[in-house]
Formats: sequence, structure tokens, C-alpha cells
Amino acid sequence: MGRRILIGGMIVGVAALLGFDWWYHLHKADVARWSELMKTLTKGGKILEGPGETGVSPKDVVQIVISIAVLVPSLLMILSSKYQGSDKHRAYATMGTLLAFWLKS
Repeated sequence: MGRRILIGGMIVGVAALLGFDWWYHLHKADVARWSELMKTLTKGGKILEGPGETGVSPKDVVQIVISIAVLVPSLLMILSSKYQGSDKHRAYATMGTLLAFWLKS
């Protein structure tokens, strides 16, 4: 049962990472308006400053969190001796997808 959860989590994580990137590029204007609205509501608070002072946008934070959430189970699956070869191949494929995603960025 744990094996299926890990594999399913890796697949969902990769799909979420790629889907979020695709969605963000389609809706940049909406994200910018939402960011301006949040700044107005928080009276200039630094919740969603974007790539200004810190250089880190909310998009980057989401992508990093999803990547870490997918990378950890992949590494555990690769380093563990209780998973079979086919499971490890899926984990390697997930890590390869993450690497390709970040090299593209």
C-alpha cells in the first residue's frame, strides 16, 4: 500500500509542478492583478512582493515546494532496499523530470 501511495504521489507531484507552470504562463495578468489586490488589502504588506527586494516570486516558491515534496519520496524510494527495480525506475524518471524542469527554467 505504501508503494502505491509513493508512486501516486510522485505522479501527482510532477503533474502539479508542470500544470502549475503551464497555468501560470496562461494567467500571468490575473496573477499580477491578484498580487496587486493583496498588496492593497494588506496596506503594502510584503506577502506577495514578487521579484523585487528578495528576488523570489510566489511562482518560484510554489515550484520549489512542489519540487521538494516530489524529490523527497523519490530519493527515499531510490535509497531504500525494500523497493523493486521497476519502482526505482519510476523514481529515477521523476527525478529526471524535475531536473529537466529546472534546467528549462
